[in-house]
Amino acid sequence: YTVRGVHGLILTDLDRFDEARATLQAGARIAEELGIRLHLSSYQVFLAFEAFAAGDWDEALADAQVGLELAEEVGETYTRVWCQSLRSLILVHRNDLRGARYAADTAVAELSGTGPRYRSHWAHWARALVLEADGQAGEAYTVMAECWDWCAGLDLTMDYRMLGPDLVRLALGGHDRERARAVAAAVTGLAERNQVP
Repeated sequence: YTVRGVHGLILTDLDRFDEARATLQAGARIAEELGIRLHLSSYQVFLAFEAFAAGDWDEALADAQVGLELAEEVGETYTRVWCQSLRSLILVHRNDLRGARYAADTAVAELSGTGPRYRSHWAHWARALVLEADGQAGEAYTVMAECWDWCAGLDLTMDYRMLGPDLVRLALGGHDRERARAVAAAVTGLAERNQVP
């Protein structure tokens, strides 16, 4: 599980989407064959992330839904925050604000009961975008800045490219040019150190 799951996530972060999906599907197939249903929800959220990153949002929503159903079936809580966060991020961009709000609120509520986990801070990113869509740009900026600062404090630079553009936009909207410049510089620095498309 760990090797195939992490390998698939790394391939996704490298924009090698076909390889990532094949690796994750192989891992899920092996888990199914061995009767290890506990890991299937993790594979589904990893597949949802791959589809999200590749821009196949219909597939991402379908994978996230299956992941949530599998997690419920086996009583697994680890992946639910990320599944709901992915759903919210997609739905807010599709102007389904009610669905996006529900998914973000569910993710944040789940997170408050369990504490941080892998990419669980995406719940706050999703929440910020929902707040912005609801006309609460100032509060959205505060939530997004806190999410960025949390990542920066833990040196979680891999998500700078995801969080940065929205934070820069919100910072400029709130006339915080210093923050916008600092975030843009951090994202640029990350891009210069990596050869990912």
